[in-house]
Amino acid sequence: MRNSLPAVGIVCLLIMSASTAAAYEGSLSYGNGMLADGHWATDASVLTWDVTMTGQFSWHYHYTLDVPKHGVSHFVLETSTNLQTEDFYNVAGSFVDEASWDVGWYDTNPGSPNMPDQIYGIKFELGGDYTELDFSFDIFRDPVWGDFYAKDGKQGGDPATLWNAGFVDPDWDPEDDASEGSVSNHVLVPDTAYTDSEPQDDSPEATTWLLLGITGAAGALARRRRK
Repeated sequence: MRNSLPAVGIVCLLIMSASTAAAYEGSLSYGNGMLADGHWATDASVLTWDVTMTGQFSWHYHYTLDVPKHGVSHFVLETSTNLQTEDFYNVAGSFVDEASWDVGWYDTNPGSPNMPDQIYGIKFELGGDYTELDFSFDIFRDPVWGDFYAKDGKQGGDPATLWNAGFVDPDWDPEDDASEGSVSNHVLVPDTAYTDSEPQDDSPEATTWLLLGITGAAGALARRRRK
């Protein structure tokens, strides 16, 4: 008789497989895919991100931005146009409070000079005191490729601005799947589509159903072996 993996082992392997979180990391620097003018046109300008599916089947988006000098006045991260403020959870950062971020359309104007095209997204108002930014949020939306725009808070003269080289006019975004690194000088951002594993309101999370199903299957397998 062939040796078989015990039912408990099958359960453990399936749980480990089901709980493995998708995770992506990437970065853009001035030299490899970011544009800037004025004081930010140096290799010291770097945007990094990591996007991870959490145990609750939502996605955790985390970004850092370093610029050489002058503080960032505001930062806009593109999102799908159907997102609202209530879709974002656990918004956090050294500069973030309830009044410092919003979601909507943002256009090129004196307050956002050099922006290649209008952009819909989440905007952080920073006040121009941060050259090193770190912010994150959770959301039930899968990652896709999009754009960002940042501006300094310098008064007078030419403002320093920053955006990804893939942000052009007219704007377009790659349809490639989420992956490590960057595609066509874009950054991972939240999509229109909900994650396939999002739990529904007033119902057990997908993990609970999965564990129940696995346990039942393992029990049936054990009973069959006993017979």
